[in-house]
Amino acid sequence: MLKENLPRLHLTVKDKTIMSLMMIPALFCLCLGVYYWIRLIGVFPGPAWRFDLMPWYWRVMACSLAVIYPIAACGLWTASRWGIILWLSGAFYESCAYIFYSASFGHNFWIIFLHSIFLGFYAILCYWLRLNKKQDNQAAVEY
Repeated sequence: MLKENLPRLHLTVKDKTIMSLMMIPALFCLCLGVYYWIRLIGVFPGPAWRFDLMPWYWRVMACSLAVIYPIAACGLWTASRWGIILWLSGAFYESCAYIFYSASFGHNFWIIFLHSIFLGFYAILCYWLRLNKKQDNQAAVEY
């Protein structure tokens, strides 16, 4: 009885494709979140391998990104706009740290490269959606 009263959500092939394509950056964000949590709890090999041994700037960045990336992964997985905003803000914060403050944070250009690839992928996806939306909204007007 309850099942009959609920509205049905019919997803098109386009919607299913978009949702499945947004799962790829979600998995990337989840991996980055796990990476920063590994750095915080002390499993990471290296000179600043634990939170209490990190300099203050690594503490701030690692704590912020360890929280932002898993939440952004949840938002991207569900194809929500807030997930995209969190992912972009985390990617911007991390890229600025690795580009402009590379003396402090080191050179990790693979993460910047992957963020830029996913950003380009997302821009192409948004452009494709906008083109399809314009085609769906066109109507013939007769006088």
